[in-house]
Amino acid sequence: MEDKKPLITIHVSGGMVQDVYTSLETDVEVEILDFDDYGELSDEEREDLSNSLERVAKDHRHIY
Repeated sequence: MEDKKPLITIHVSGGMVQDVYTSLETDVEVEILDFDDYGELSDEEREDLSNSLERVAKDHRHIY
């Protein structure tokens, strides 16, 4: 029997996340870093987003 990789599926419609599904039996945290803010984020909020993305890119495995 072939082992299947765990799957996380993110349904996006109209530029917004509608649903997130997973085949995992354990809870997982899904973090959406949305840089399409139409100028609504402050410089500090945008810097926080950028720092989060840098941390994730460095510490996590890139899968897509």
